[in-house]
Order: sequence, then C-alpha cells, then structure tokens
Amino acid sequence: MTRTEFEAAFRKLTSAHGTATANTGCIGCERCTGAVDSTFCVECKQIARCHYCRACEDCTDCSHSAACRGCLSCAHCQAS
Repeated sequence: MTRTEFEAAFRKLTSAHGTATANTGCIGCERCTGAVDSTFCVECKQIARCHYCRACEDCTDCSHSAACRGCLSCAHCQAS
C-alpha cells in the first residue's frame, strides 16, 4: 500500500466515524444516536459501553454521567 492509498483509506475511515446513527446492542436507551452496548442512556451521541448517562457525547465506559464530552471510564461526571 502506498502512502497515497493509505491516506485515502484513512480519510474514508475517519469521515465515516461519528456518522453512524443506529444504536447497536443497547437496552433502554432513549433518543440516543450512534450508541453501542449501552444501557438506559438518554439523548447521548456516539457513546460506547455507557450506562445511565444523559446528554453525553463521544464517551466510552462511563456511568451515571451528564452532559460530558469525550470522557473515558468516568463515573458520576457532570459536564466535563
């Protein structure tokens, strides 16, 4: 793979990231988009393995957080 081919493939992957709107493997999530393996979250975007979060975005492995952005493995965060 040449540098040009790699850069083109990388741009394609990064442009696709964050555009998924379907929730996958979630239980009880409401008004979320792009959530994966999360439970009982509300109005979150692009989260993974989060539980009981509200209005969070781009978070992973968080629980009971509210209005957080880009958090990783946080618990009980508020607007971080």
